[in-house]
Amino acid sequence: MQTAPQNVAVTPTPVTPVIGETPTGGGGGGGLEQRFAVLDGDVRARGYETFGDRQRVSLTEGQTRELDIELEADKCYAVIAVGDTTVRDLDLFLLDSRGQVLDRDDRDDTRAIVRVCSERAGTYKMRVQMTAGSGAFLYHAYRWPRGTRGPFGLRGLSWVRFAEVTQLLNIDGYEPDPSFAPGDGRLRRQGAAANHTLELPANYCFAIVTVGGDGVIDLGVRLSKDGNALSGDASRDAMPDVRYCTTEAGRYRVDITAEAGDGTYFYQVFRRSGGS
Repeated sequence: MQTAPQNVAVTPTPVTPVIGETPTGGGGGGGLEQRFAVLDGDVRARGYETFGDRQRVSLTEGQTRELDIELEADKCYAVIAVGDTTVRDLDLFLLDSRGQVLDRDDRDDTRAIVRVCSERAGTYKMRVQMTAGSGAFLYHAYRWPRGTRGPFGLRGLSWVRFAEVTQLLNIDGYEPDPSFAPGDGRLRRQGAAANHTLELPANYCFAIVTVGGDGVIDLGVRLSKDGNALSGDASRDAMPDVRYCTTEAGRYRVDITAEAGDGTYFYQVFRRSGGS
């Protein structure tokens, strides 16, 4: 028997299964179309719908290209870029009309994803940098169809990031745990840290989801007990989730660090159905 959760943050929508992701730093085998299909399937599984046309561009190593993207008002978007087999490191930056970086993905791999929630319609710029290697890449924009505001006062990037992670956790059998109230805070500068204490019962699998708002590029999250690190998320983005199956009840500590950028953050505890 499973008790229905009483504090569900997001109502899941039907999704297609997530296509297995390729290892970080590589990009997997197959040609450009196959590589793109992997990330395209993942973005769709998170709840996005395509926006505009897919584009193909080629760059040499060290070259940078800025591309204009027309976005609608009061909508959230994701933009992905995927490099061909000859590309070793592709970085992606999303800028507003003043040239301010809104989001970036400069991980050492051949695919990238950035997000933005636009308050007004206009032209945004996508800067693509061929950091290592050379060749073609495909890029495509996606639109979030479920508004720019959610529960707990979440709005903009905080909301869309939280909804994305929740969608994927639902596929893996995780649901919001009504035993724990969500929390939030502010990291006022890059490198700043905050911590929260959770009393977790034994023999359950938990996921602690943390998302950053505007200005937060990368959050580091670590779960520990009695000073011993148990789990962490080093994915270098602003929407990490730390998963851990407890073997003993007790007080656990969650440390959240602004690895890049600064701003507000929100976290919530999820529990997997059926225990550990």
